[in-house]
Amino acid sequence: MVERSILLIDDEEIILKSMNNILAQEGYKVTLADSGEKGLGLFEKGEYHLVITDLVMSGSDGINVIKQVKQTRPETMV
Repeated sequence: MVERSILLIDDEEIILKSMNNILAQEGYKVTLADSGEKGLGLFEKGEYHLVITDLVMSGSDGINVIKQVKQTRPETMV
């Protein structure tokens, strides 16, 4: 079975930890990023089946993350 990987991007630590716990319990491999910039950097280097992002963040917000992900790999679910 292929392990499904998720990139989770949020600038609130409690959200990252909570979502990570839930998704990991369901068997997903989760990578965490605490900013849009870090998330996009990880996305460029890795392969993710799904990206979950907060929309309102300082710096590179979620809308920018969505645009960049879709431009780079349109098949990736966001």
